[in-house]
Amino acid sequence: MAFFSWVPFFRGHYLNYHEYFALCLLGFTGLLWVISLLVWCCVAQREKIRYVYRRCANRSKTSTLETPLNSSGPTLIDIQFDNSRSVPVQKRSKCSKFQGFLSWFATVFFALFIISFSAFDLLPPPAGAILSFLVLAVRYVISLHDATPSARSARVLEKYSSLPWYKRYAATSFEIIKVLSKQRPMAFWFGLAAFASLTTVLTVFSYGTCICLFNAREGGVTAGPVTLSSWFSRSYLTAPCPNGPCHIYLTMPEETSSAMIVNIHTSSRIAPVTVYYDVVSRAGQPTSAYAYSAVAAKFEVPYFEANADRAIHSAVLATASPSTIYYFVVDWSDGVTDEKAFSSMPTDNRDITFVNGGDAGVNEVTDDMNKQAAKQNPLFAVVGGDIAYSNAMPTCYRAWDAYLSHWESQMVTDQNLMIPILTAVGNHDSGTNSMSGRYTDFDHPPLYFYLFPQELDSSGSILPPTQRKPYHVHKFGTDTVLISLDSGHSVPYDGPQTTWLNETLQKYTSISNKIVTYHVPMYPSTGGYDDVDATAIGQQAWVPLFDQYKVITAMENHVHSFKLTQPLKNGAVDTKGTLYIGDGLWGVDPTKTPMLLQDARFSATAATYHIWKIVVSSSGITLTGITRDGTVLSGTPVQRSISDMQ
Repeated sequence: MAFFSWVPFFRGHYLNYHEYFALCLLGFTGLLWVISLLVWCCVAQREKIRYVYRRCANRSKTSTLETPLNSSGPTLIDIQFDNSRSVPVQKRSKCSKFQGFLSWFATVFFALFIISFSAFDLLPPPAGAILSFLVLAVRYVISLHDATPSARSARVLEKYSSLPWYKRYAATSFEIIKVLSKQRPMAFWFGLAAFASLTTVLTVFSYGTCICLFNAREGGVTAGPVTLSSWFSRSYLTAPCPNGPCHIYLTMPEETSSAMIVNIHTSSRIAPVTVYYDVVSRAGQPTSAYAYSAVAAKFEVPYFEANADRAIHSAVLATASPSTIYYFVVDWSDGVTDEKAFSSMPTDNRDITFVNGGDAGVNEVTDDMNKQAAKQNPLFAVVGGDIAYSNAMPTCYRAWDAYLSHWESQMVTDQNLMIPILTAVGNHDSGTNSMSGRYTDFDHPPLYFYLFPQELDSSGSILPPTQRKPYHVHKFGTDTVLISLDSGHSVPYDGPQTTWLNETLQKYTSISNKIVTYHVPMYPSTGGYDDVDATAIGQQAWVPLFDQYKVITAMENHVHSFKLTQPLKNGAVDTKGTLYIGDGLWGVDPTKTPMLLQDARFSATAATYHIWKIVVSSSGITLTGITRDGTVLSGTPVQRSISDMQ
């Protein structure tokens, strides 16, 4: 693919992943169709044409006429005449059989080409089934016609020779079908019925295709990193939210100490949903025993199929008491959940521990890394994009279900406290490569924007998914802010996002510990890197702001490797610069491209599964890389403070 890297299409420009996968399948089937046609034409042109005429039944000699290659007469067949009926009888040569095979090969792949449109919802399934059937039916009738002497009588052609061409073809076709249905009714009707059944089955089985990556728990058929499912296969799976909540998880607004957002998934029929909470456990008591309550805002998700319809309810819980354990239950129309708990964020300068990583997916490695992350007893976790690898395909909603189920069961502390999630958007969340030119239509945003409300409006209410931005800021304690950015997936690097970043860094100038997270790295740790254009734009738009406002750490992802840089300023090693860590390897396959071991800007690189444990204190920030088995990575921990940047 690197040979074609100058072609924008192969660089992921202009198309989202849904369109890209559809085009790949269409291109594959279409290419085979074209190749078979070309081979068929070459064979037809190169084969010598021969006609054998037998005039009488008692004639012993056979006259042979060899026509030149440029003859307009019949090709690739030997024809005998039945003297009693003067009807040509075909005698197929080996080349003729090969030509027929190529013709069928081309027809089958053209039919699959049409079905591919339906598989990716680019063509209504009934239309896909009918059109593909017509293609196969026409080819079958032609084959049956060639094998039926009376259907090829010259009288059929002569009868309509005076008509305009379009009427002649229609009348001739009708005549041939009439003859075939009478003379070979079993073959004719059984063949058409078989092709109708085949195209219907293929269309139904392939409709609503989902292609997700690194997510073996999605429920489809897995081959390597790819999992495939369709509407038909998913229809036999258990409904994710049949009775009551199926997911409950936490996100955070800008002022993390003042509120926590509880997100609840149910079927769309359930409403209202109320969260009752208190600073004292009320397990086993009625909801009236809880001191506080919050009614959740309901957002129906349009992407889910009938057996998995979904509404996401998000409730803002006011946390007036900082660094306090809150207990809550979710009450819906048919019941109440078991009690859950979380810790509110601090307002002072006490130590804050959180974990960071990216490129997760759902598999055994992800499970192990989740457990290692939970062992660090963090206040929250930052996942920097490519979370469930749904590719933003509406049909891949079960990839998110799998991810959230594992998160809820595994991301709890030793005290059984839920760990809130803070996210940045990645290319497999938005369904677009960085700087692809195909940015998110926020009138119809991907499922990612429904799942993770991370900011409130001026009245303290949850913003609807259509108004949620892919960049947001979160303040912790008195001296830490974490800024989540979009590295050119849903919105461009520059423009409004960079303006907002500049204003936000200005607003928090006095904060010592300024941390940013995003998906595509400014300084990738591997060679053979594909997103060089995006990296260059990011370095131009953001790095000067990081340097100007003394961002202490930038958390990067996307490359599927581990890295720790030297302090960098303006792209060069500088003791007053920013530390860049990454590069996203929470659960997916490690990179196979060479690590930049000799680059002086990096103090450590490796193709190793890892998360980062980050402790922020009054004296600065400590970053520790932790592997799948809990080992501390070489080169870490490393400490950094604002005084190092003065």
